[in-house]
Amino acid sequence: MKIIDIKSKNSLSVAAVTLHQPGILIFPTDTVYGIGCLRDEKAIKRLYKIKNRPYSQPTALLLTLKIYTKIRSSMIWYRSIPAKMERDFFDGQITIVFPISMFKMKFPQMITNDNKIGIRLPRSPWLERLIEMVGPIVASSANKKGQPAPAKFSEIESTIIGQADLTIKTDKILPGFPSRVYDLERKEYLR
Repeated sequence: MKIIDIKSKNSLSVAAVTLHQPGILIFPTDTVYGIGCLRDEKAIKRLYKIKNRPYSQPTALLLTLKIYTKIRSSMIWYRSIPAKMERDFFDGQITIVFPISMFKMKFPQMITNDNKIGIRLPRSPWLERLIEMVGPIVASSANKKGQPAPAKFSEIESTIIGQADLTIKTDKILPGFPSRVYDLERKEYLR
């Protein structure tokens, strides 16, 4: 367990190395503190264990707009996002659950459900730079299942910090509201 301030010159490089180990990283997002790893099955299982999350409950994949544009298989999906949600999706406020057939990338089965994957485009400059360095990050809020999502470093349970390989800390208080989740095929909010 190591804690580094986000303002540290090497916070991005140390976070990237940690994720490539493959390790578990706690980090601030544009909504709440997140916990995540790369698309490595052992790391994903460890992430689920830390959160007490059942394997049957998929988690989101964080992408940048650049990566998202690269891996989608066509523009057809674009017409299926309701206009009122487009801005929120591209601003990171909504996780959209897409059919995996809309992407050229293979996803670990653990993070999919019914051949669908949750995608979020966070709008945090530090996090966007990290994703560009390491690729998509499997992520969830940095809390145990059923507990409130942390908006401040001090709200992250010490047991979660102790089980992660690295925590990136910020003095900022985050908004504290996890993204909403919208299923594109069912045309309904799941959260």
